[in-house]
Amino acid sequence: MQKSRNWVLLRGLIRGSFHWHKFPEKLAKAFPNDKIHLFDSPGNGLRNTDTSPTKIEDFTQDLRFLARQLDNIQLIAISLGGMIALNWLSSYPQEVENAFIMNTSLGDTGPFYKRLNYMNYPRIAKSFLKDETVVEKMILELTCNSIDVQEELLDHNIEMARKYPMNRLNFFRQIAAAGRSRFDSRLLSYKNLRLLVSANDRLVHPQNTFNLGHKLGVSPVVHPWAGHDLTLDDPDFVVDYIKSQLGPIKV
Repeated sequence: MQKSRNWVLLRGLIRGSFHWHKFPEKLAKAFPNDKIHLFDSPGNGLRNTDTSPTKIEDFTQDLRFLARQLDNIQLIAISLGGMIALNWLSSYPQEVENAFIMNTSLGDTGPFYKRLNYMNYPRIAKSFLKDETVVEKMILELTCNSIDVQEELLDHNIEMARKYPMNRLNFFRQIAAAGRSRFDSRLLSYKNLRLLVSANDRLVHPQNTFNLGHKLGVSPVVHPWAGHDLTLDDPDFVVDYIKSQLGPIKV
């Protein structure tokens, strides 16, 4: 009997497990014998009332506790989730079989105004003074380049934001954690890391992923038109790439 994989999915800044939308279903269809786990970081999603750490290492320890009973872990992470994933891989590489990380950055992969595009600062600041409708519309417009995706998801995201309201302080705590993240040379010994980047990411400059890839000796796979939230804009692209990279399950 084949040993099933455990897919651990980790999202980014102030996003929760219910923001993956169609991606987990498509992943499950591609790997029907595997199990998929949607973990929320402290302060995000279903854990909106938790206090977010201000260090990536603390996010990592929280995630490891959630995944403590899992083996054959395959990690998929985006943005802030990618920073947590990189810390996990550098500190406990034996715990993760494969990692696919999208549109992420570290404190030393680029200047702060490219890690979070400085042109968006005024809009982000103003939106947080308003209600969930304005905030969720702004987030979708900044992270998704597909107008169809924006229109399809807006009502759902507003509903989730009202049901699980974000603590504004957690936003800044997560920003602080991201700012403290650094490249760890121990990552060089981890050989099953793949990077994906959206060429038209308007939230985080794509150069961050290329700089990270240069440090690691890894060439990122480029999506030509998607925005920051690659799994929303083109989930099939991500699933197809993952399928192309994985061979038979290790028994």
